[in-house]
Amino acid sequence: MSELTYKELRRIIDSIEINTVEIVTDTGNNKYKFENANVMCDEEELDIYTDKQDYIIKMKGIQAVKNIGDVLKLRIENICQIEGLFMASMDKIVKPQGNGAMAQVPKAWVGKRVKVVLLEPL
Repeated sequence: MSELTYKELRRIIDSIEINTVEIVTDTGNNKYKFENANVMCDEEELDIYTDKQDYIIKMKGIQAVKNIGDVLKLRIENICQIEGLFMASMDKIVKPQGNGAMAQVPKAWVGKRVKVVLLEPL
């Protein structure tokens, strides 16, 4: 089975409506399923965004891609790392404060790492 390039995978992902991503390692030992997912691909990783948590999957050797309805099935030679990006999310409207702006989060988040993502164009 020939390996797909990341460019080919990105073209496939951009051309279909995806709801579920299923990943199987080449040995078949590990299976992963991500539902309600949005997918992006770059040169070394697959980014999967679900309604509960976001994941970065660092991988080598994409062997096969199959699309059945809104399910994207990937067979990957080697998954190097699966990393969950965050444990909670919320949408906020940023408000002016002094010379900058702010969005408040729960007090329980004090001391935790957060990532701010702009969801609308400037």
